[in-house]
Amino acid sequence: FFVTVNYKSKILKSFFEELNPNYKISYLQETKPLGTAGSLFKLKNKIKSPFFLTNSDIILDIDLQDLYNFHTNNKSDITMVTAAKEFQVPYGVCELTARGDLKKIIEKPKYEFFTNTGLYVVSQNIINLLEKNKKIDMDQLILKAKKNKKKIKVFPVSDKQWLDIGQWNEYRKTLQQLKFL
Repeated sequence: FFVTVNYKSKILKSFFEELNPNYKISYLQETKPLGTAGSLFKLKNKIKSPFFLTNSDIILDIDLQDLYNFHTNNKSDITMVTAAKEFQVPYGVCELTARGDLKKIIEKPKYEFFTNTGLYVVSQNIINLLEKNKKIDMDQLILKAKKNKKKIKVFPVSDKQWLDIGQWNEYRKTLQQLKFL
């Protein structure tokens, strides 16, 4: 496992050391924040096959072998796991003309999206798109990959299979859902 660390890195390292895992963890130490993808440059010449990349604030209930097979069978360069989300506006939404006149009212519309869960399978060739010590976020790397004609696939999962604990209210809901509260 490779773990990118910067902020509070001593705490994260001591946590894993206390676990005394039976697997190897290597730390990719950032001296300055490189975004959600910039530290991947440090994997250059260390990775020889597609690898999983995940944010540390998510929980997914999926078969990782299925995801990996999907990635390799589709000859993808990046596979992004997405979850279906529905958002309902609790009000009537006013649609206006260019002159500011009311065109119509849509009462409590529902919108459906596929949202990025923060889990990817990335082929090792994507690392070549990165620059040493250059800050880049994953969404920017995906756009750069698309511009370079790389194949980006989406692996959709149910909203119920994804828990995002990066936001305080979502963290509390997750604790309730997992019956920790």
